[in-house]
Amino acid sequence: MTDLGMDTLDTAVQKTNTLLNDIAKDLGWKGRKHQVYNLLRATLHTLRDRLPLEEAVHFGAQLPMIVRGFYYEGWSPSKVPIKMDRTAFLERIRSEFIFDSDKSLTELIKTALTHIFIHINPNESVRIKDVLPEDLKEFVSLGA
Repeated sequence: MTDLGMDTLDTAVQKTNTLLNDIAKDLGWKGRKHQVYNLLRATLHTLRDRLPLEEAVHFGAQLPMIVRGFYYEGWSPSKVPIKMDRTAFLERIRSEFIFDSDKSLTELIKTALTHIFIHINPNESVRIKDVLPEDLKEFVSLGA
């Protein structure tokens, strides 16, 4: 691997660690990076599967390289979007997020997505919010 390739990999690791650390800090989860990763993964998988195909791909392309890898992990694009109301959306994330928390699941999801939107194109939260049903829009903060 060339130095340029190592620089790219080092940057990807740094961006992912920054994202995970920022979420952990906001949640008060110091030293719980595995839990933050699990929350982020469950949230991204559920959002990805709820989005229309074109929007899911557009969103995924903007994610930091390593995050993009686990965003697409296990994805079946021929099976999306999966129609989910708020309850089903929360149940899906709860089924993948295997840890207990003193915070509400809604707060956890909003925190994870807020930090994702900080790290990508600022207009993406508008695009995502536009395609979600009304009962899911609360999870996407505009102007994050």
